[in-house]
Amino acid sequence: MSGKIFEEILNNVPGEVKRSIGRSMKIAARIDEILSDKGLKQSDLAKMLHKSESEISKWLSGDHNFTISTIDKIENVLDAEIINIPLKPTGSKSQLPRQTAGKDLTRKIKN
Repeated sequence: MSGKIFEEILNNVPGEVKRSIGRSMKIAARIDEILSDKGLKQSDLAKMLHKSESEISKWLSGDHNFTISTIDKIENVLDAEIINIPLKPTGSKSQLPRQTAGKDLTRKIKN
């Protein structure tokens, strides 16, 4: 019975929320992987970032909404890449969104 209820609730979660949670979990897993590879613990990361161990534990629980700034700080202290954003080689057409993307969004909101 409870399995069906859980499945029904999960089916009603919007796709963007599922993707966001999935990304947060992947970021937390990547940080944990880097710590493990370097022989570090969460407490070491807390000291490196001047944060409490409980805050780092919350971050690595998998549901923390990381900011780019926080990810950058973690990458800097661990000297490791958490997120890799590939760009096209120099001279290729840019992968950055065109200004029309904002117009498309405005059009969707109005409709």
